[in-house]
Amino acid sequence: LSTARRQKFSDHLVIFGLDANVYEAVQPKDAPDSRKSFSEFISEIAELGLTTCFGDSPDVAVCRTTCSARTSLQPQLNKAVRHKEKKTKSDINPKDVILFYKKDLVVIPASDMGKDRQPNPMKDNTGSLEYRERYIFPTLDFPSDHGIVAVALRPVK
Repeated sequence: LSTARRQKFSDHLVIFGLDANVYEAVQPKDAPDSRKSFSEFISEIAELGLTTCFGDSPDVAVCRTTCSARTSLQPQLNKAVRHKEKKTKSDINPKDVILFYKKDLVVIPASDMGKDRQPNPMKDNTGSLEYRERYIFPTLDFPSDHGIVAVALRPVK
């Protein structure tokens, strides 16, 4: 992305929505199922001059966009969670983010968004413009296993 932008699209603004598939917990590097942590991801994008809709050093708890628990009736039985364990063993992680170059764009502050507006950035896992933490989804009302992330940006002056 950075190379393509630099070589062919230097006069364009880049806004990149990403399912980063990162995890809140940091795992040892020698773990058999090593996963990238959210903190590692944030460090790597910062080196590229990118930032997130949640800021440069976001609180991981604010960035969670999944809270799903597979049942034994769904594919990938190895990921199935018993009903009584769904709150403790669900996939609750900060996987979805909007990226952009810090030198080009900035998140519009809440004070400039107008009275009685949604937060900026905002997340939704209900279909009603709200995000409920530790609320298992998908549901019949919200059929995705990832929350929606939205942000209002403006060019850097």
